[in-house]
Amino acid sequence: YDFDELMDVMESADWAFAGDVKYHLGTSQERTFPNGKTATLTLEANPSHLETVNTVTLGRTRAKQFYSGNTDDTKKAVMPVLFHGDASFSGQGVCYETMQLAHVQEFGTGGT
Repeated sequence: YDFDELMDVMESADWAFAGDVKYHLGTSQERTFPNGKTATLTLEANPSHLETVNTVTLGRTRAKQFYSGNTDDTKKAVMPVLFHGDASFSGQGVCYETMQLAHVQEFGTGGT
């Protein structure tokens, strides 16, 4: 490898060569539905295949709920959706720890 050339490419403004798959970078989009209502959809940045992104997602959701008034209605308006794509769920302690946070007062998001 020509390391200098590789570094020049990596430092360019083009995210196409980010060294990882695109969905690991995260994204956000506002979607308007036929009835005129809008929803902001966010895919959190997840730089690995580990499930640490789940706790980040729940924390961000909880913060949005809190700063939006911290009511039952805000828990319905701001909702996390977690996907798990491989069979190592039980092998990663963070998955179980994330589920247990739902039962701790002030950590719950109203469901995932």
